[in-house]
Amino acid sequence: MYVPKHFVDDDQDAIRQLIQERGFATFVTVADGAPFATHCPLAWKPEGGAHGTLFGHVAKANPQWQHFDGKSDALAIFHGPHAYVSPSWYGQHP
Repeated sequence: MYVPKHFVDDDQDAIRQLIQERGFATFVTVADGAPFATHCPLAWKPEGGAHGTLFGHVAKANPQWQHFDGKSDALAIFHGPHAYVSPSWYGQHP
């Protein structure tokens, strides 16, 4: 991912804090040469790698779970403020 030098942030503590405060991400993998993205909550744990490990969940009906082979790269994009809209907020359909 291209990041201009003036936007690079190597402060690992600040990055971890951002993930903990805004744990909702767009999680991107690649399958058969095509990107595949899912919006999902992710949590960071310090164990498991040079920078720790991200943990999350996707539904079994979501084919992206099949991309998790432990060898392929993935990208997690953490966003600003967000909110969940419950299906119970939608109007009743006939």
